[in-house]
Amino acid sequence: METPVQERGKSVVHTQALSYFSRLTEAERFLELAQPELVRRQVAQAERISALADGARWIQRFFDNTTPKATRILDFAHAAGYLAQAAEAFWPEQASAQEAWFVAQRHELKTGNPAQVIAALHQLSLAAHDQALPADRQRVIATAHDYLKARLPLIQYAQFQKEGHPIGSGASESANKLVVERRLKGAEMQWDRANVNPMLTLTNTAANARWAEVWPAAAQQQRADRRQRLLDRHALPPPEPPPPPPPPEKAPYRPAKDHPWRRSFMPASRARQAA
Repeated sequence: METPVQERGKSVVHTQALSYFSRLTEAERFLELAQPELVRRQVAQAERISALADGARWIQRFFDNTTPKATRILDFAHAAGYLAQAAEAFWPEQASAQEAWFVAQRHELKTGNPAQVIAALHQLSLAAHDQALPADRQRVIATAHDYLKARLPLIQYAQFQKEGHPIGSGASESANKLVVERRLKGAEMQWDRANVNPMLTLTNTAANARWAEVWPAAAQQQRADRRQRLLDRHALPPPEPPPPPPPPEKAPYRPAKDHPWRRSFMPASRARQAA
């Protein structure tokens, strides 16, 4: 990231030496897969790191594990969205009042003291309670207040801009459209999930200008996979297992000498009389 420059009366920061990494996977798995790119870019050795994202917990865990010393920034548009929701909940049918309150608080959030914005949300929440607004509308205002209050260190936008940090994720969103959506979300495109990450790997490779580095290894792996498929296709079938041996013949049953069946059924005394 370069030093901010003035363009058309605004402070602008240009980026250079970009690289991209994208995968379709679970959050925890993504944390693991992204590590090699961070190591390659020597992010841990950077003097200054801007960690810009929305407030999702898994992203904050990602920063905890990969860039703990980074300056964490909540995307400005994401934060301002909560202000817009609060204004709409309080003045659902008064567009001019919504706009006036929202514009004033958004300006304060971007260039002034975010604590004052949180105080304004608190006052709006109290007014909603006093006016007995419907519970769902009161909940929207309270959620906006609690969300931004819990992320106060992440919304110091005036200070971030002074230090040259970006406050909006427009660059990341543009990269997503360029690298991911243009290739995978074209008109009438449908992808099997198993084919998404291989295509993302190729797209990332091309966008990162690493084709000459990556393709020879990928081609070698393709050849190895093709050879294995041919071997599997032409391999002899495994021999059939031999039939099970016949069960052993049972010897004829012979009762023991003292078995009741081998005894006389007539008492001995009667047998002697009969004789």
